[in-house]
Amino acid sequence: MVRAKDPSVVFLAETWADEARLKQVQRKIQFENIFSTPRPNRGGGLVMFWRSSIDVSVVGSSMNYIDAIINRNKEGEWRFTGFYGEPKTHKRSESW
Repeated sequence: MVRAKDPSVVFLAETWADEARLKQVQRKIQFENIFSTPRPNRGGGLVMFWRSSIDVSVVGSSMNYIDAIINRNKEGEWRFTGFYGEPKTHKRSESW
């Protein structure tokens, strides 16, 4: 899929992979850059790969998301947020 579509950024969730395996994937898909989040156990794991043709600034991350700005302070700047997991909701008490 990566070769057919030729994206600049790839985000994967539930990688179940350690750093060595992620580096193998990075080499195989021929992306120069990688950012991954720590896995709390053997499951989980988020990773973002991107090409050197774009500038990526990761501005936040946790085990559930990676938030980045692409081409920060340049023409064509945009935000990328990859997330995984069940959203948490909070009950609000309102008076009608």
